[in-house]
Amino acid sequence: MEIGHMINGNRIFEDYLGKRGIMAITEELIEKTKKKTSLSKIKNLDSKAVVKEAVKGDEIAIKVFEKFGK
Repeated sequence: MEIGHMINGNRIFEDYLGKRGIMAITEELIEKTKKKTSLSKIKNLDSKAVVKEAVKGDEIAIKVFEKFGK
């Protein structure tokens, strides 16, 4: 069994560590924050776009990875 497919409660680790996890954190931060973010302007937002915006210095995108890393 791949480690990402191991079950933790009702979810698999991949839900936390993969694209789904990144997007869940991204959506949560966009909804909760009142700060402007380039992420809200991207039509088909995906985890690759979040990475690109973090590299460009988008504050919310950076916070996604700070939270993701905890």
